[in-house]
Amino acid sequence: MMWVKAEVYFASLYSYRVPGSSSSFAVASPVPSPVAVRLALVDAAIQESASVDVGRRVFAQIKELPLYLVPPPYVSVVRVFLRRLKRRDSSKNRGIKATLDNHEVEFIESTGIREYCHAWGPLEIYLGASDKEASLLAHLFTLLKRLGTSDSLAWCSAELSKQGPPLREVCRRITDIKGPLDDLQGRLPMPLLELAAGAAFDDVNPYVERKREVKQDRELWVLPLVQRQRGENWVLYQRVAWSSLTDGLYGL
Repeated sequence: MMWVKAEVYFASLYSYRVPGSSSSFAVASPVPSPVAVRLALVDAAIQESASVDVGRRVFAQIKELPLYLVPPPYVSVVRVFLRRLKRRDSSKNRGIKATLDNHEVEFIESTGIREYCHAWGPLEIYLGASDKEASLLAHLFTLLKRLGTSDSLAWCSAELSKQGPPLREVCRRITDIKGPLDDLQGRLPMPLLELAAGAAFDDVNPYVERKREVKQDRELWVLPLVQRQRGENWVLYQRVAWSSLTDGLYGL
């Protein structure tokens, strides 16, 4: 097996809303969900080739490949109060009219709280693949300009290696952790999304005129991040290696 090692450098602050958290009080994850990485590669393939069929083939290749995330060495999370616009629904208040996708819509003022992350160093992503697949996937990583939401602008470099991910620094599913439970002390738990076993390309194709219903599994992960400092509206985390290896990590 060949490994694609990608390093993601965020342009500034980034925000990945924790699955299930409210849009009016958006808690952020320091790392994106694995499903966001996979779908970003599929989208990059479609954008470059101008062919949905190419995206379909890439989706079939990567949907079950082993994928590991290594958070940056330091990540700060800040909570901010925002004044924003949201689409007017049943509100009686007059909205601000705008044209969106050739349709006239109205927006109203709203407030909310959102967390943003600031990384010191890159987010590392490891994707295991065959020799034939690895070169294409490494190329697709270099095309990425964001992962997930549009307010998480980034650029990415990638290289091929026979060496796998650093297991003492990867994010782990709670179900994969077999070692001493005291190794969990102080580490950051985070619900993340992964493609479900029955997910199909037609569920995730962004270029169809219907609401996307992605088949996803929500799982609890534990990030190798430990709180080092805290203020009124911010927290600083440091990446701390696991003291023991984990049995059952896939692809190794």
